Amino acid sequence: SLIPPMQPLIVPPPYNPQEPLALITPSWHASSSNLARCYSSLTKAGFKLITDYVANSHSPTIKAQKLNSAFKTSATCFLWALRGGEGAISILDKLEYKHLREYPKWIMGFSDVTALLIKAWIECKLVTIHGPTATSKHNLTPEKLSKLTLSPPAFLWQAHNHNRRGTCYGWLIGGNLSLIHSLTDSELSNLRNSILVIEEVGEHMHTIHRLLTSLYRRGLFKIISGLIVGTFTDIKLNSKCKNCYPPLEQVILDVVDNIPVAFLAPFGHVYHNKPFWHGFPYMLKVDKHTVLLKPI
Repeated sequence: SLIPPMQPLIVPPPYNPQEPLALITPSWHASSSNLARCYSSLTKAGFKLITDYVANSHSPTIKAQKLNSAFKTSATCFLWALRGGEGAISILDKLEYKHLREYPKWIMGFSDVTALLIKAWIECKLVTIHGPTATSKHNLTPEKLSKLTLSPPAFLWQAHNHNRRGTCYGWLIGGNLSLIHSLTDSELSNLRNSILVIEEVGEHMHTIHRLLTSLYRRGLFKIISGLIVGTFTDIKLNSKCKNCYPPLEQVILDVVDNIPVAFLAPFGHVYHNKPFWHGFPYMLKVDKHTVLLKPI
């Protein structure tokens, strides 16, 4: 086997574009104006929506209660995070993952929602979708979303001169660097044999350096099969010492052992944030001119 065996993956049933999907708020809660704008935009695109599980409170307890209710429902097989922001990490231990085994559902989001995607995979090996939130800029329609749930997408992009060539196999897992760092050591140990995706937005370079170094010291980069680097958007330099750190690519390569590394991946806080099946087995092939990421 290319990847060591483990308990079977749970792949939710395909999303039917004629049926409703549910909006959820694992991260920032939704104000009435946020929800109204999102509802208007998505219904114009043709989506049928359930809003019963949207929390209008900062309270982790209330957000978890709403999400647990969404986990239990048989009214939909698709949960779409309304927005990212902050707060998902505070509800992880309040969630009842057993309901996702009984009623498997697609969960889609990114950024702060990374924590929920990874935790759902750790707890029940649920395949989810790392992709736009409902309030992100995107061109998704019910038909496109349905097609996305039928089979895992493959990706091909241009090589970067800092790439580290090679081929590897693993569970495609990850997302926002800060949220990966927020996981416990026990949770990180479950990422063994994964192809790790990282992306970030709005952080200072010294913070990124600390996050990467901390993950290295905690052993994460010694157990993964490969590393995919998405977009690092709006990264800030210290105005008092702009030359204190090498380029981002070198900062990353300095903490990664001899595994394939691919930059320029189309994942992150950009309009072309491509959705991928999070937790599904993939092959990463980094060549001189191209990078191929395809399901296996």
